[in-house]
Amino acid sequence: MLLLLAERAAHGYELLERLAAMPEAPGADRGHLYRTLRRLDDEGLVTSAWEMPQPGPPRHIYTLTADGVVALDAWVTHIRAALTRLDCFLRHREALRSGTAPLEAHEAIVSSRHS
Repeated sequence: MLLLLAERAAHGYELLERLAAMPEAPGADRGHLYRTLRRLDDEGLVTSAWEMPQPGPPRHIYTLTADGVVALDAWVTHIRAALTRLDCFLRHREALRSGTAPLEAHEAIVSSRHS
């Protein structure tokens, strides 16, 4: 949600449609989406306001807050660290499969990061 709202403010149905269009995103049901938006609002990561479109019914528009940007950046840092750990794991496994000693594999990984 934070990433989608970083792109632009949106109402719940639009967020559902945008999530559905992202093959890498898990499917979200309406109830879960609105519970998540309510929680993010309670935590101060998003704000919401009523929009009165003409024609059409009123709808809540959700906007990312400054705290939401900080939380999104923290998630990016967390995900990057997880990717690094996973990459090390996969390289280590491949080294074992190719007969390279685990210590040599670890040293190769470390030196490849610093070159």
